[in-house]
Amino acid sequence: MLRFLIVITIISLTFIKLYSQNADYESGDAAFFARNYDKAIAEYTKILQKDPKDAYALYKRGVAFLYTNNFDAAINDFNHALDINGDDPDSFNNRGLALSYKGDLEKAIEDFNRAIKLDVSFSQAYINRGSAFIAIQQFDKAVKDFDKAIKLDAKNPEIYLQRARLHYIKEDFASSAKDYSTAIALGLASAKVYYNRGNTYYKMEKYDEAIKDYTTAFELDPDELDALNNRAYTYSLIGKEAEADKDRKLLSELRNAIFTPLENLNFKQFASPDGSFSIELPDNWKLIQMPVESSDRVEFLLTPENINPQSEGMVVGVTAGIIKNLSKSIPVSTEPDILEFWKGSMDQSNEDMLIYKVYWQRHLQLKGHATILNRTTIQATENHMAFGMLEYVIAWGDNLIYLYFQAPETNFDYFEKIFEKSYNSLLIDDSLKLTY
Repeated sequence: MLRFLIVITIISLTFIKLYSQNADYESGDAAFFARNYDKAIAEYTKILQKDPKDAYALYKRGVAFLYTNNFDAAINDFNHALDINGDDPDSFNNRGLALSYKGDLEKAIEDFNRAIKLDVSFSQAYINRGSAFIAIQQFDKAVKDFDKAIKLDAKNPEIYLQRARLHYIKEDFASSAKDYSTAIALGLASAKVYYNRGNTYYKMEKYDEAIKDYTTAFELDPDELDALNNRAYTYSLIGKEAEADKDRKLLSELRNAIFTPLENLNFKQFASPDGSFSIELPDNWKLIQMPVESSDRVEFLLTPENINPQSEGMVVGVTAGIIKNLSKSIPVSTEPDILEFWKGSMDQSNEDMLIYKVYWQRHLQLKGHATILNRTTIQATENHMAFGMLEYVIAWGDNLIYLYFQAPETNFDYFEKIFEKSYNSLLIDDSLKLTY
């Protein structure tokens, strides 16, 4: 399923001191800036065992926890740091980030507000608050925050990149293209930026400019196959079928070349951010946590692709998540009720699709709990590729766990073997609530 999602993409971390002159901190700081965050956490913990009120060690350990996606531990350290120094905008900013990644966007925005109140020139806090506003679809407020951040830090290309994505979401494609161009001029000339600007030019029907950007993106990163795919489509749209066919042939060759035999793949366990369940996937895949508006919900992506879900759809991967305490919000009292609710929700969400075809549906059991496994094809419009999917959902007490595996229908036979191994590896934590 091609999905366009919003995610907080800029982690604007700040540090009260980049390096302390105190020798006690040297090992932790060195590990931190070498990105060895586990070692940094261990070193700062040693300091805190001697002095639990060391604000510097608390703060830096909190940031290290944030980088390792241990959001609860990060929040705990920032709380203690703020107990010691309640006027530190950096701690509010980074606690806000941790809260945002847990999906508590309301409290995150409150922390960004406090950081800005303490330091009205705090550009990173404006960026982060703007990103949070995007996540809750308050786009006008997000624009104002990015505008303010640019006034404070006009040479920072990342802000223009964020605002360009926001303009794209708002369908202000001219402003989006302008901001992408500024980001490129300021040095952020990556394949992804050219690819995104190419998509913006395509929306503006500036097809020659779009083709140029797709070409540049592919030249900068030969693994950027989406750029090659979009260039082929754009060539076809303007009647250059020979060029389009050449790109399609190359795209097919490259996609087939990257398919490692299943027996040569190394798998590892990926845990949901809340620790409630885990599945196995190839060890080169990545976990991307998605912002949600409810503390009873967790959602994340698992994919081999380097994507920004705010502006790019995932081609190959898994959309996974859990909705807890369902009976609080919908009239369900049994696990079959939950699965019926899910089926109705899927029918409603897919009714506008060009194609949504269910090839088979299996009703299974997992440790005595009801599950559904669907094999489907889905295509949003004629301009989107068709995706093969395995939709696996488990009613676990008052909770719904979902795993949506997707890959292009043309290559689905290969990925289906990976997906089958993955859903069969599902482990659910014993602590997950079972009662209504």
